Parts: sequence; C-alpha cells; structure tokens
Amino acid sequence: MNGPADECQELRRRLALLDPLFRDLGAWIIAAYAKAGILDAMPNESFPVADAVFSRKTRGILRRRTWTYSPRGPVYVSTTRTGRLILYGQNPASSITEAVHEQAVLARPGEFPRAQGRQRPRDRPDEPVFLMDPATSDLYIRVTDPAAHPFPQQVRPFGSYARERAGLFIKAFNEAR
Repeated sequence: MNGPADECQELRRRLALLDPLFRDLGAWIIAAYAKAGILDAMPNESFPVADAVFSRKTRGILRRRTWTYSPRGPVYVSTTRTGRLILYGQNPASSITEAVHEQAVLARPGEFPRAQGRQRPRDRPDEPVFLMDPATSDLYIRVTDPAAHPFPQQVRPFGSYARERAGLFIKAFNEAR
C-alpha cells in the first residue's frame, strides 16, 4: 500500500466483505435472545451485547411489570429487535460497517498491542479499536476492561467476543428470573 488513503480504501473494501458476517451475527444474537425469552419479557427496541444486571420494574398507567437491565461494564455493541448490530456512538443512519471503519486499522497480529485507532477525538477512554489482519481479513476487537485484572486490554476475534457477551446477557437474564 502506498499511503494512508490507500490503506483506508483497502480497509473499507475488506470491511464491506464482512457485511454478511455482521448480518449473521446480529441474527444469531437476536434469535438467542428470543429463545431465552428476553424479547417477550422486555419492550425495548434494542438490547446490549454485554453483561448486565436485571430487575423487575412496574411501568405505565397499567402498572405492568417488566424487566429492566443495567449493563455491567462497557457496552460496545447493541442489537435491535430486527438483529441489526449497532456500535456505541454509531450514527443510526449509518451501517455497522461504516461505524467499524471509523474505529478500525489494518494491523498484523504481532502489532496488535501497539496498534492505535485513527487519530480522532474519542468519546470515551475505553472505546474499542477494531483491528483487521491484512493477511486473513479477520476482524478483531481490542477492548479495555478495568475489571479484567491483571490484563485490562484484550484483543479478541470480533465474532467470538460478541457471542460471549450475548451469552453473558442471556445468563444474567436467566439467573434473575
């Protein structure tokens, strides 16, 4: 690659190829939430793909009891009832591919610990950085989890990370019931 513009274009091209992955992952997560009864129990339009604490609340003039949640730790990804994945801070009109592109860099696995996101203002110090291996086009997410002592920074394959986080959400819901 010749420069930053070429790298940006290459990253955009490779991420576009991951659209089916994002769709399938979102469909899998929302189907798992539906199977666990979360969609029936909660009126929300979107749900975090993260660990959470659940409680029952009485809402509305009909005094309906519904479930609510509070995330435990940062929420990097959410899903809508239709299975559309959304990154934290993503413009609702843009696709997840565009949102990931804003936070992604091409980096070889040996470079992951030192790889930095694009130089732009960050909303939160714990925003994730997406790393794409130029040899395989595998997408990784580098997250900061202060509770993960002694290794607060972790680099994980994005699909595995999202499935694990969805599993934590389901587990917390089942434990609260």
